[in-house]
Amino acid sequence: MKRVFSILIILSIFILSGCFGKNKSPVANFQYLPTKPEVGAIVTFDASLSSDKEDQYNLLTRWDLSGDGNWDIDYSADKRVPDKVSYTYLQPGTYKVSLEVKDTGQATHHVEKNVTVVSKPFIFEGVVLDSRGGIGVGGAQVTLYNDKEEYTGQTESDGSFQLAVRTGLYQLEVTKEGRSTSKIQDLYLGLEIDPEMDIPLWEEFYPDWPQEAPIIHVNSLPQASLTTPLSGEIPLQIWGESELGIKSIEVTVGHQNYSPDYYFLSKNRCDITLDTTQLPDGWNYLRISMYDVNYNMTQSFIPLYIDNSTLNVKLDKPAILMLFSMTFGESLKLMNLDDNLSLQSYLPSGVELDLSKVMGVSSTEERTIFNQIVWTPLENAKGYRLYRSLSLDGNYRLIASTDNTSYTDLSSDLVPGQEVYYRVAAYSEDIDGPMSDIEYTIPLDVFNVSLLSPANQEIVTIDTPLLEWGYNQLVGDSQSYDILVQGITDESPSLVLTIDSQTSYFYDGTPLLNNKLYEWDIVSASAYREYSTVAFALSASGGQAEGALNGAFRFYTEF
Repeated sequence: MKRVFSILIILSIFILSGCFGKNKSPVANFQYLPTKPEVGAIVTFDASLSSDKEDQYNLLTRWDLSGDGNWDIDYSADKRVPDKVSYTYLQPGTYKVSLEVKDTGQATHHVEKNVTVVSKPFIFEGVVLDSRGGIGVGGAQVTLYNDKEEYTGQTESDGSFQLAVRTGLYQLEVTKEGRSTSKIQDLYLGLEIDPEMDIPLWEEFYPDWPQEAPIIHVNSLPQASLTTPLSGEIPLQIWGESELGIKSIEVTVGHQNYSPDYYFLSKNRCDITLDTTQLPDGWNYLRISMYDVNYNMTQSFIPLYIDNSTLNVKLDKPAILMLFSMTFGESLKLMNLDDNLSLQSYLPSGVELDLSKVMGVSSTEERTIFNQIVWTPLENAKGYRLYRSLSLDGNYRLIASTDNTSYTDLSSDLVPGQEVYYRVAAYSEDIDGPMSDIEYTIPLDVFNVSLLSPANQEIVTIDTPLLEWGYNQLVGDSQSYDILVQGITDESPSLVLTIDSQTSYFYDGTPLLNNKLYEWDIVSASAYREYSTVAFALSASGGQAEGALNGAFRFYTEF
């Protein structure tokens, strides 16, 4: 039972406290970086400043990042404190960002902060051609505009143009007498990568027909590509509106205006699958070109932020190395630090507990119970989520998110005789790994020991007295007792011995001297039950600082 006693010493490193009562509302708070974002920058929002006294690890979050009063990211099990979200602002201005948090008791709280986004000077340049890859068109009117600003200019003889503008979201229109109209719909200027502007301006096919360019529609990709990094394969639906009907749709994937990757003739709708693994991580563009039958053309340069780094990251299933339940009686006290090195030999390989954090603990309550869970560290894991259930097939509730590989469960749900089941899963960025196999433990009831004989201040008349002690109740499958006998003036003990599963022992240590005062005690007592090779429960009475509940006892020898 030496292993049990050593584990008992380890367990004394924990400060056991807690308070429970009526559910209190959480407090929402967040920070963001950069604190002075520019148009096109990725702004990261961090809700880890939010708090809740009862339920810190189960706070759900939802965000209004655009400031329009609608939740851009609603409540989801995938978005909890301290998870982060990101957003890219495409127009300068002040945005009222809102965060709302909700605990498991459905109590909520929200906070608003103003995020000021600034624009910066930007040189917008391109070239207007008479066809795709053709020669330059001089004298064409170029107009870049949004609801606040408008910039105009003309192309040089080689078709090139240059406008001094500011970063933001714009529409672009290019016109010239005798030619069809070309537009660029929702042009984002100021991102880390900007598309090359080679703009075809075709001759009119029917001069008397309308010059209004088509309108391009794409399923929710444009907004998603700015708020959430894209990865893997993404289905796209593209369709258009035109008074004259759609002649063709061209789709190019990547930074440059190369020949189209997809070409659809005489269709106003097409479905494609965007394979983002063929693109480098970071900013990219999806370019859609749509023509009507009079060669009026609209292009849409949709920015894509690609992040496939997590696709190659695999998370294994953690293994629970050790799960034990600890029940302390009334006499929990500070344990000795001298055994720090030797204790490590009783722990599973790779597991360490920092005994330098030991603090004195005393309890006047009937009992103190906690469970300790230790699991394997995994490569590529950012952290771990721990789940608990009070039945094998019940609901496994998230109780902790941590970057450590151990956790101390101090819940008031832990009571003697109640089965407690645990599972743990690793996570890394956007990946949640598989859950571990289920392990369970059952807290034992209080196991307290009292000294019986020799009684305190008793006169002992034989040199081999019978040491006797008792317990409040029989707990566990086995019990262990550490006995200490020492002369009051002696520097070293006369007897140090561990006894298993019995409550008496005839003294057989260093011979007792006549007419001398001695002290004896059960310095540590514990009950033990094993549930699996890694799961067990202990119930402890006493400790090196105090011993049995009524000890230590002194006796005087008179032979």
